[in-house]
Amino acid sequence: MELEKMGFARDKERMVYVLFSPEDFLSLRGGSIDDYKDFLLAREERIARLEKRGWHDLEPVPFDREDYAAWLQSDPFLKSLVDPVGQWALAVAREPARLSSLRSRHHYPPFVPPDEQLQVEVEAWVFPVEADGYATFQGLNRPLPGNLLKELAERLLTVGKKSASPFKRLSRRRARGVAVVPFLRPFCRPGTAVLAEEKILPAFL
Repeated sequence: MELEKMGFARDKERMVYVLFSPEDFLSLRGGSIDDYKDFLLAREERIARLEKRGWHDLEPVPFDREDYAAWLQSDPFLKSLVDPVGQWALAVAREPARLSSLRSRHHYPPFVPPDEQLQVEVEAWVFPVEADGYATFQGLNRPLPGNLLKELAERLLTVGKKSASPFKRLSRRRARGVAVVPFLRPFCRPGTAVLAEEKILPAFL
């Protein structure tokens, strides 16, 4: 089972997902606190995808060790389920009083520090270029001088980002700081969307 799907379950009436504290997540899955933060971001992405598909009423269920342990002991078969935590959450959601009790015990939902969420922005400048012929036009596809790209990156980084720290990758989905990576060459307008979606964003993720 993919990590981002851990704790998700649905029936004909609802879809639920489990809120794990760092301690509970590490107890169930092992790993490190970085793995836990990556899980939280992966789960946010999954929730966003589900909402786009029409699931706007997902129910969060806070994990509770005592309740979960009692549920497992009620039937030996439950431990063999692919995702017993998700099925436990469904059972809890079917009992409003039980769900309310768990929410009163666990007040604060987990979240990833905003400064660690990797974000990629692709910006483009549009300017007209006059070419005398096809050969000149083809020359525009050549890579720009390296010193020009370096100077451009440095200038862009200082505009409005004077207090930003250098970019540091923490994991596949998390990072700190800011970096500017200019394109090596100009490109035509119709290719902007494809360049951003198929080449730039996957390179960071």
